This record gives sequence, C-alpha cells and structure tokens, in this order.
Amino acid sequence: MRCKNRDDSTAVRQTASESAVTTWHVLQRVWQERNWTVAVLFAVLLIGSWVMVIANVANPIVDTTNWFRVATSAVLIGLLPVIALLVLHFAWRHRSASLALVLAESRMRDMVEASSDWLWEMGPDLRFKFVSDALPGLSDADVAGLIGKSWNEVVRADFDPAGWSRHADAMSQHRPFRDFVYLDKTPGGELRWRKVSGRPFLDQRGRFQGYRGTGTDVTEQMQAETKLRKALKDKQESEDKFRSLVADFPGAVYRCECDPDCTVQFISDAIEDLCGRPASDFAASHRHGLAGMIHAADRAMVEDVIMGAVAQRQPFAAEYRIVHRDGSIRWVHNKGRAMFGEDGKPRHLDGAIFDITERKQAEVALIRTRTAAENANRAKSAFLALMSHEFRTPLNAVIGFSDLIRSEAHGPIGNDLYKEYLQDIMMSGNHLLALINDILDLSKAEAGKISLNEAPANLADIANESVTMVR
Repeated sequence: MRCKNRDDSTAVRQTASESAVTTWHVLQRVWQERNWTVAVLFAVLLIGSWVMVIANVANPIVDTTNWFRVATSAVLIGLLPVIALLVLHFAWRHRSASLALVLAESRMRDMVEASSDWLWEMGPDLRFKFVSDALPGLSDADVAGLIGKSWNEVVRADFDPAGWSRHADAMSQHRPFRDFVYLDKTPGGELRWRKVSGRPFLDQRGRFQGYRGTGTDVTEQMQAETKLRKALKDKQESEDKFRSLVADFPGAVYRCECDPDCTVQFISDAIEDLCGRPASDFAASHRHGLAGMIHAADRAMVEDVIMGAVAQRQPFAAEYRIVHRDGSIRWVHNKGRAMFGEDGKPRHLDGAIFDITERKQAEVALIRTRTAAENANRAKSAFLALMSHEFRTPLNAVIGFSDLIRSEAHGPIGNDLYKEYLQDIMMSGNHLLALINDILDLSKAEAGKISLNEAPANLADIANESVTMVR
C-alpha cells in the first residue's frame, strides 16, 4: 500500500511520533516503579502494534486503506491492553495498600489495647474527639461520656490549681506538653494519678486543628513514690534522733569496714575532740581510716584484738594510744563488735571510742605515789632495824651488868636499898627491850611476817611491874 498524498504520510508520522512519546513516558514510569512484568508486556504489545503497521505497509490488504486510520487503530489496539493492565495493576496496588492499612490499624489497635497507655484527640475547641478504652478506673460508658468535653469538665482542677493553670496556658498557646501529672477522681470515688503528653497538629494550610496525645495511669508509681518519700522522711527523722542522742554521748560513735584501715562509714562529731580532726575528714572520700590515728607501737596489738574477736564472733575492747592532730598522745578505750551478713561474713564494725587520757594519767600518778610509799616504807623498816640493833647493844650491857651486880657474883652489895635500885634498873631495861621488840614486830606486821608467841602470864606480876615503873 502506498500513500495517496504527502499529507497522509506526514499525519501518520506525527501520530506515530506522539504515540511513541506517550508510550515512552508510560514505559519510563513503569520502569521507575520496577514492575518488570508490566514493562515486558507493554514492550511486547508495542512491538506487536508496530509490526502490524509495517506488515500492512509492506502487504496492503486494500489499496484504498487510510494510513491515518490504520496507524490510529494500531496504536489503540496496542495501548488498550496496556491501559487495562495498568488499571489492574494500580487497582491491585490500591487493594494491597488498603490491606496494609487495615493490618497496620489492627496492629496499632492491638498494641494500644495491650498497653497500659491510652490515646486521646482534641479538636480546635480543645474538646475531646476521641479517647481510647484503656483508661483504668473508667467504664466504656464513662469513656464515651468524655467525648465533647474539655479538661476542666472531666477533672477536678482544685487538687493542683497552679499546675492546671500552667497546663491551660500551654494549651491556649498551642504549645506541646509532656508528662503532665494530675489527680483524677473517678465516678466511683477512686483517686487515680494520670500522666498525659500531647502535641498540637495543623492542617495543610498551617491552621490549628487540635491536640493528639497519650496518657498513662501512674497511680501505683505515685503511691510507691509517696511511700518512698515517707520512708525517707522516717529515715531522716530516725537519723536526726540518732545524731541527737550521739551528740550527747561521751564518746565517738562509729561504723567502719572490716579492713586493715578501718575505713569509716559513719562517725559522730565527737571524734574531733579525740583526735583533732572533724568527722568530715573521715567520711569525705574515706581520706582517713580509724587505724591511721593509732600510735605505731599499738597498731599490731589493736588489730590482733579486733580480728581475734571478729573471728570468734565476740565483742572486742582495747585500750591504746592515738596521735592527736597537734602531735600529742591520747589514750582511748575502743569498745564494739562486728555485724555479720546473711552469708556469715563480717560487713562492718560498730562501736564507740572513749577518751581515757585523764584516767591513764591518774593511774600513772597513783603508781608513782604507791612506788614512793613503798620505797619510804622500806626505808623506815631499814631504819627501825638499824636503830633497834643500835639500841639493843648498850641495853643488853645495862641489863646484863645489873643482873650480875644484883646476884652479888663478885661480893655482897652491902646495902639492901641498892638491890632495890638494881631491880628497878633491870625492870626498866627489860621493858625498853620489849618496846624495841614491839617496834620490830610492827615492821614484821607491815611486811606480813609477824607470828604470835602464846604463853601464860601472871596478871599480878604485870600489875606490880607497872606500878613500880610509874612510881
């Protein structure tokens, strides 16, 4: 078949060119969407339509065939199946997107129902448009009754007027808010703590459309925090009471670890009077342990006493010296015991340290006084022993020669009166000798070495001797 004129041939070329451009755009879009099956079908149909045109030109069926109509028919025949496929394809995609949307909504609904949080939405008038069902303390009817109401209509703002005022200002200025906690009273009279967060949302023109947000029931958390605050308050009151009692305690009360340094966990302010360092020096960063202030010569002894008592699970007591901050030496008495855990291991030491410097000084003074007294006593005893010896020597001569004269061993005295005098001299000498012996017995009594000499005595003779001595 040949063209009747040049205009028909030009029209066919233009129509084919426009069809090719449109077809190319469709093919390019399908290619960009990576739908290989549709692209291949589209290409096959396009090639087939052009093959039909070329075949009709090469072997015309009717000489009078209009080239424009043939080209148009070929293009339409080629495009209609493609358009149908594209419509089916986009319909399938729409159906897939709808199913995915339904699945996402179902997943989100399941997650919201399984969660303790609840969702809400407000309109431009700040009234509820939607509230999910997961609202503890409220029935479905109560939740439905929230629709169309504002915050002020569903909660009691008198529980926290200042907080509600700040919240109202934020919402009136369309600002987002987060973790606003309020107290709500349910229709059943139950008080519930709730925490909400929300963000404003706008339309495409930027106009305010309301709020969307989430809420959480934090009643258990707030109750736990209330109990915790009460426990902390009771603990603080107990510590204050303990510190008040410790402040009046005469010694330094402490708690330290069972380590060689006796690292301090707590110590009362009285420690400053003992060693010159404030309690903060021991507590802050554990800069000073109790072992650091012990005199170097006593550390081994103190460690043995404490560790031995801990090993036997017994209280310990030790007296030792410490070095004051000014360099002076103080004596202390440390008394305490180890506290053990459930595993049987010692956790810490509790005890008190007392200043016994004055007592030790008094003991030293007493020892010195006693030593001086013992030395003086020994000197007295030595003096008495010496003096008794010095007295006895001439006294024995007086008594001996008096007895010799009285017995007239070398001849008669001649006068009886001299005999009486001699008798008096002997009695006085014997009496003086007895006194000297008594003094020696006193020294023996102080030394604890006296012994009694029991013998019969004539009271008449003792009386006569006494009268004669004083006569």
